[in-house]
Amino acid sequence: MYPELYNNLLSQSVRSIIIKNWQNQSLLYTIFYRLNSGSLPLSSQELRKALNPGHFIEYIDEFSGKSKVFQKLFNKTTPDPRMRDVEIVLRAFAMQKFISTYNGNLGEALDTTVIYFNRNWEIEKDSIRNTMETLESKIDFCIKFFGDKKVFRRLGKKGYDARINKALLDVVLIFPPFSRGGLGCL
Repeated sequence: MYPELYNNLLSQSVRSIIIKNWQNQSLLYTIFYRLNSGSLPLSSQELRKALNPGHFIEYIDEFSGKSKVFQKLFNKTTPDPRMRDVEIVLRAFAMQKFISTYNGNLGEALDTTVIYFNRNWEIEKDSIRNTMETLESKIDFCIKFFGDKKVFRRLGKKGYDARINKALLDVVLIFPPFSRGGLGCL
């Protein structure tokens, strides 16, 4: 299209820095934030995937991206570009596995979950697959029960919010009484 611009771009140097031995991931989050603040910043989940690559995060990204149930939940025909579907799945895994040690820092809990399941992929992969299928069927049931315009959404003065209320989703899908029969969402 613009060959001279393309050639100029290819001939430009790209500066890069390798950061080693960081004390905690908050430094990396800060650096990513600063690099992305001039354009559309990465979502927390996009950043999490970039900082913690591995089989687990790739699997839940691929599974939720191909799932018709998740597409229906987000009213899309393609995977969610901001990875909100992956974050919902990750929240479910975090609540299921680490609720007893949750200290109120959701970002830290989600990071810990990704790191744990990436490291233990070979041991946990069958359980992860089963959990994903179960989670998908629970969401599908809830969509059918409540309706796709109401499920996991708050009722406001002008009707149901378009956005999914993640806390409501957590409660309905993860809260133990529901997993023993309750509404049947689990």
